[in-house]
Formats: sequence, C-alpha cells, structure tokens
Amino acid sequence: MIITAKSPPRIMPGSIASSGLLSYLFTSKFCDAIPFYRMERILQRNGILISRTKIANWAIKVAGKLEGLIELMREKIREGPLINMDESVLQVLKEPNRKPETQSYMWVSIGSGKEGEIVLFNYSLTRNSEVPLNLLKGFNGVLQSDGYKGYEKVVRENGLYHVGCLGSCAAEVL
Repeated sequence: MIITAKSPPRIMPGSIASSGLLSYLFTSKFCDAIPFYRMERILQRNGILISRTKIANWAIKVAGKLEGLIELMREKIREGPLINMDESVLQVLKEPNRKPETQSYMWVSIGSGKEGEIVLFNYSLTRNSEVPLNLLKGFNGVLQSDGYKGYEKVVRENGLYHVGCLGSCAAEVL
C-alpha cells in the first residue's frame, strides 16, 4: 500500500499553476520587468507551452484572491512616515471600450516601516487627482513625488508635507 501526503492547497484549484510557478512568473513581471510575451517565449524554449494570455489571466485571478493582503499592505504603507509615489504611462492593447492608443497609468507607491519596504502597483484609467486622494486616504506623513500638479489636492486635504524628488528638482533648476 502506498501512502501519500495530501498536496498543499492551490491558489487556483484545478489549475496547473503551482504557487512556485506563479511566484516565478509574477516576480519576473513585476520585479524584473519581463513582459508576458517574453515569458511565453522563455517557457517555450524550455518545452513549456503556456500562452501569455493564460499568464495574464492567472495574474488577474491571483490579484483577486490577494485583495485582502493588498489592502493590508496599503494600510501598512499609510502607517509609515514617508510614501514615495509616481505615476507612469501604460499602454493596454486590448482593453474593453478603449482604443489601443489610449493612455492608462500605473501608480506606484513605496512605503517603509519596521517590517521593511512595501511596493504597490495600482492601475488606473486616469491621471487625475482623485487617484492619489484615494490611494493615500488616511495618510498624514511625508509624500515624495515629482512636480505633477495632481498631488496638490491630496497634499492639501490630508495636510501632507510634500517633498520633491531629484527629477522634479532638476527640472525646476533647468
């Protein structure tokens, strides 16, 4: 008689995606900036046929399952004394009801505390001032950002101390 241990629960039951594979793919994407189409080719060279569409769908499913953790990370960032924030243009090719040329934005927040540094990425259709107002709700420390005027509302409403970054300081000097 062969006795085997139960396999650990998967974040996506019924999927071939193990936690190790998902960790590898998302670390490659979000820490190493490797696009999904390149990951697809890397996997193919190793005899693994997983499409970029499948990887993207896994990312969406996993993000949904991690909402509680992400909200906890947002709370931890807001508890710290300093948040670095920047918004970058992002092009999404096949987004419902939007042309491929339409710009979207990735808002990146970095905060640190006793537990270490936390980096959060927040996708938005817009660059308007409501986005940082929502992301920084309840924060009352120092906000470091570039010179974008969209931060003025959250600075004013939250009573934040707003400091510039090297990029915005250099632009003002020039």
